Parts: sequence; C-alpha cells; structure tokens
Amino acid sequence: GSGDILYDHSGNGNHGTIHGATWVFDYDVNLHLGANLVSFYGLPEDSSVPNVLAPLSDNVSGVITEGGACSLTPQGWVGSQCTLHCENGYWLIMNADDILPIDDAMTCNNEYCLASGANLISFPSPDTIAVSPAIPDDMESCISGIITEGGACSQLNPFEWVGSKCELMGRQGYWLISECDDCFSFDLSS
Repeated sequence: GSGDILYDHSGNGNHGTIHGATWVFDYDVNLHLGANLVSFYGLPEDSSVPNVLAPLSDNVSGVITEGGACSLTPQGWVGSQCTLHCENGYWLIMNADDILPIDDAMTCNNEYCLASGANLISFPSPDTIAVSPAIPDDMESCISGIITEGGACSQLNPFEWVGSKCELMGRQGYWLISECDDCFSFDLSS
C-alpha cells in the first residue's frame, strides 16, 4: 500500500484499511420487506441518512429511532433524526428485500446511557454474544428485559435469562428495558 493507507493482508478476515490512525472497514446489513430492527457497529464519517442509505435508493421509505424519525419524500430525506449514530437502534422500513453495504465504516466505541424504561440501542460488534456475559454485572441487575425483532429475553432471577432471543447479535437493534438511569459499555471479550 501507499504511505497514507495501510491494507490488511493478515488473512484473519478483518478486511479493511487504516487511514492515519483510523481503522476503516466494510460490511453488509441484510434487510427484508417491511420493518427491520437494525444497528450499526461502524459508520462512515458522513453518517447522514441520505449518504448511508443511498445504495438502497427508494427501496427504503423511512428510518425510525427512539425519539425521532426520517422519511424519504419526493424532495429528499426529512425528519428530526436524519443522522445515524452507532449507539442507536433503528427501524428501517423497506419496500423489498435488499442488502445495505456499509463502506468505509469506522469502529464505534459505544457507551450507552440508559433512562429508566425502554431504550432503543445498538449492539457494537459483528459477533454474537450471550446476554449475561455481554452486560457488565453491575449493570445487569438494572435490566429486566431485552426485546428485538422476532424475539425477547427476560431476566427471571439475577443473571438468569430466558427467552427466544438471549444472544446479542451484530447488526441487530434492541429495546433494553432498564430499571435504572445509568451508563455502561458492553463486555465484548466473551
């Protein structure tokens, strides 16, 4: 590579480039017709909805997140939340199945500040991790449930989770039901 860009030739599957001190990578988000609850574990520098969702053209009609939305109109994208953020979960409303390529994404180091009640958040990893190891122990007692597209997981007793979706997956959005106002970061070491 050149002096400005370093290319990964390690063979470990983490394909990307380094611009200066920033790791840049590409990944895809698979989408189906209708409402998709998604998140982004990396976003490009320009994380505006018109830029990130441009590959979908008019196959996407709206973006909904906690406290706001952005809709595609004949005049372009309009709404109160037309910039994507790594820490948020999003409902993408699709007109047909599609794949959203995320190019030149930068890693997100998310801290999540939860309010008591339902919080729509992302999961900042491409991997899948069980709920209990992913949530720090001091925060786990504050979370009574997790809801995602097609399933949920509830904490019956301390550190005892049951449900149809008790793993957190990259690219998936989540409603965390919190009983506390507190901040945390996921433990991705598992």
